[in-house]
Formats: sequence, C-alpha cells, structure tokens
Amino acid sequence: MSGYKRTTVSISPAEYKRLHEAEMKLRFMEKELPELMNEFEEDKTAGLQEDFNQLEKRQNDFNCLLADFNDQIRDIEIQTSRSMTNQQVEFWNSVQTVVEDSQQNSSRELLEQTRSYNDRIAIELDHHQQELSDLSRSFIDQNYRQVEKKQFVQDWISTAQSICQFISEHFDPRFINPGQLESLSARLNQSQQNLDYGLDEAALVSAQDVYARSSELRIELEKRQSEWEILFSTARQQTRQLFTLATHSSPCPALDIEGNPLPVQIEVDFWTSGSLNKLIDQLQANLNGFDQNTINWNTSDLKVYLQQTLPEIRTALENTVYQARLNVLSSQLRINIADVVVQALASQGFEIQESLYSNDDMRKSFSAKLGNLEGSQVIVKISPIQGEPGQNQLHLHSLDAARRTEHELHQRAVEISQALRQFGLHVGSSHPNSAKLPINPAQHRKAPQLKKPESIQV
Repeated sequence: MSGYKRTTVSISPAEYKRLHEAEMKLRFMEKELPELMNEFEEDKTAGLQEDFNQLEKRQNDFNCLLADFNDQIRDIEIQTSRSMTNQQVEFWNSVQTVVEDSQQNSSRELLEQTRSYNDRIAIELDHHQQELSDLSRSFIDQNYRQVEKKQFVQDWISTAQSICQFISEHFDPRFINPGQLESLSARLNQSQQNLDYGLDEAALVSAQDVYARSSELRIELEKRQSEWEILFSTARQQTRQLFTLATHSSPCPALDIEGNPLPVQIEVDFWTSGSLNKLIDQLQANLNGFDQNTINWNTSDLKVYLQQTLPEIRTALENTVYQARLNVLSSQLRINIADVVVQALASQGFEIQESLYSNDDMRKSFSAKLGNLEGSQVIVKISPIQGEPGQNQLHLHSLDAARRTEHELHQRAVEISQALRQFGLHVGSSHPNSAKLPINPAQHRKAPQLKKPESIQV
C-alpha cells in the first residue's frame, strides 16, 4: 500500500531576518577589497579634475577676450567671471567631497550640491543683468559727436560679436536652444546695417540688447555645461565602480544561518540562474554608452540615472548575492531535513539505500530512498519552492509491502514530526495537504550527513 504526505518546511522569519542583516553587512565584500576601493577614489578624482581643467580653460580664454572690451564693460565682465570661478571652485570642491563618500546617498547629496550651485549662479546672473542695464542707460544718456558715436556703436556691435563667437567655440551645441545663437547673430547684422544707413540710435539700442543677451547666455551656458559635466563624470565613474564590484562579487563566501562567512566559495551566477551575468551585461552596456558617448545623455537623464537607475541596479546586485547565499543555505537545509527524517524512519526499521540531488544539481530537489527487511520503501524528497526564499517542500511517499491503514501511515508521519521536534524544528500538523512548518536550523542538533554528489558547482 502506498501513501503520500506533503509539507512545507522553511527558515523561520527571525532566522531569515538575521541572515538578511548579515548579508547587508557584507555587501559586495567592500571591506575585503581596499585596493580596489582606493582605485575607485583615484579614478573619481581624476575625472573631476579633468572637468575642472576644462572649466578653468574656458574662463581663462574668456578673460583674454576681455582685453579688447570697453573699460566699463570689461570691469563688469571681469567681476562676474571672477565670481563665477569662485562659485565653480566651491561647487567642484563640494562635489569632490561627496564622491569620496562611497555610501548610497552620495548621488542624492550630489544633486543637492548641484541645486545649490544653480541657485547661486541664478543670483549672480540677476546681479550681472542689473549692472549691464545700468551701464546701457548711462551710455545712452551721454552725448557724443557723430564720428565718436558711430565708433561707439561699432564697439558695442564688435563686443557682442566677440561674445557670440566665444559661445560658438567653447560650448557644446546641445546646451544652446535651437536657433538661439543664430537669432542673436541676425540681430547684430541688422544693427550693422542700421549703423551703415546712419540709424545710429536704433543700431546702438539693438547692439546693447544683443550684447546683454549674449553675455547672459554665456553665464547660463557655463552653468548648464558645468552641471552636465559633473553629473556625466560622476554617473560614468559610479557605473564603472558598480560594474567592477559586480564582476568581483563572484565567487563569494557562503554564509551560515547566523550570517557568518564560511570557508566555502560559491558561484553567484550559478546559484541565481544567470541573474548576476544579466546585471553585469546591463552595466557593461551602460558603461560602453558613457565611454563611447553613444547615448545622448541630457541633464535630466543623468539625474534620473543617478537618483533611480543606479540605486536600483545596486540593490538588484545586492539582492542577487544575497539570493545566491540563501539558495546555498536552503540547499544545505534540504540535506539536514532529510537527515532528520532518515533518523526517524530508522527507528521503524528503515535503512538508507540511496540519496542524491536531482541531476547532481544542488539547486534542485534532494531525495533519499529507504527500505526495510520486509521490502517496504519510503521515498523522501525535499524540493525548493520557487519564489519563496528559504522554503522547501517535504514529500513522503510510502511504498509498503504489507497493507497499511491510513491510521498507520498517519502514525508514521506523527513519529517523523516528533523526531523533527526533537531536533528543535517547529512542526505543524501532518496531512496530505500542504502545511507550513517553520524551522529554526540554528537550534537543532547535528544530524548524520547523507551522501552528497561527488562534484558540486559552488
């Protein structure tokens, strides 16, 4: 007569939580990779220094351009340029401090520093606009002879043209609104025509307005490009760091139920059915996009990437390593559960005949076949439950030579339950339907070890 019982066996919630907390303390083995972490910091600093060098070059080139400007205009521009440089140095230093922090909140802090920088530049731009407006009115109120007036208007046109040329040569076109620079150039051409036709007043008003707008545009573009360069550099460095951590996360040490590392290395990708390699491929694609500039990142895209995408990938990587360790632990628990059941059946005259993982794969079910002198057999199978970390399902299939009543089969299950309790396991009622039996593996005594496959991929 045959009989069948099925029961769910799982790690208790307390043990699951303890294991998860232990895993969080061993994230990516960062404490075990100090040299690698130092390389990350050096790489970050080098990238930011390169960005700052570009910023300094733009400011130096602009200061050289100012040598040919009207004295009053030059004074205003020099003052604004000096203030802009100070703001950018402060921004660069604050960003450098943030990226030296390898914690997950560094992206949020970086964006906070970016917002603060943008606010300061906006204040500087308002002040610059007011000074240019006051300067324009003072020039209009002055009386010039006709020849002097024409030269005066021509100087304004030339100055505005120099600013527009500087913008065209020093800033990435993606930060300039479509047609914006062309519109300013067209207005300057109109100013020049008005001056040639003797319309000095109209030419002056137009030239001063174009200069003011082009000067403001330069400041705005400096803000946009500096912000983008910092965000782009940081996103690229953090992607490279995460990619390196991902490729170094396997093999990693297994954990015991207390969350302590064991002297056994496990292949994370194998134990998560390819999840690790999928994350590595995703990071590699992103990194190629940064290094080869094949992705047209705008500032908004970079902020989303730093605030959401990278943290999500990092969390997925942490969970993948955690899941691998949990799967290894669950696999070992399948043997432990089988050991307890085998001991319980030994008291009923059964002896182990065969034990193995399905297809010699520790990720799959563990089975044991027992027999007695009467020719009866009991097949014990412990299977992982998909989507339920740390949970296994215990199957008992009785093939008795002599006829057994349902009561006798139930009594056998009761004796097994009592044996499980003796080993500190929490056992629910046993019946043909599924029943949840939480266990606390840290509390049970060591059971005899069954024969394991000779070759196991860990």
